[in-house]
Amino acid sequence: MPADTPIIPQPDSTPEALREAVSVLAPQRLGEFQRDLSRAEADQRASPGMQPMRVFAAKWSQFAALHRFPERSERLRRLEASLAREADPAKSREAIRAISDLLAEVDAEINARGARSAQPNTH
Repeated sequence: MPADTPIIPQPDSTPEALREAVSVLAPQRLGEFQRDLSRAEADQRASPGMQPMRVFAAKWSQFAALHRFPERSERLRRLEASLAREADPAKSREAIRAISDLLAEVDAEINARGARSAQPNTH
């Protein structure tokens, strides 16, 4: 598989689609996913508005976007490992900046996909 080929398409931001993505990309994280979903659903029942489910969907959409490309996932892993062992503050800032750039890239991709799917179908 070429390096820029995703393992799966970016899932919709529904709990069902995100659960399926996590089951393919990182089945060992399904327990965390389910705990987050249960907490968001409970918070949703306890408060007005959709914020708990939006936060849940944003977290797991970002997770899917990061991990559906193996090289992107590996890049994040390397940056996090570098940050964990780095003693030089300047190099730590570089790693933090690189992680931030990667997350911004992923968020832009998710937002662009959301904007495309929100456009009316004119066909």
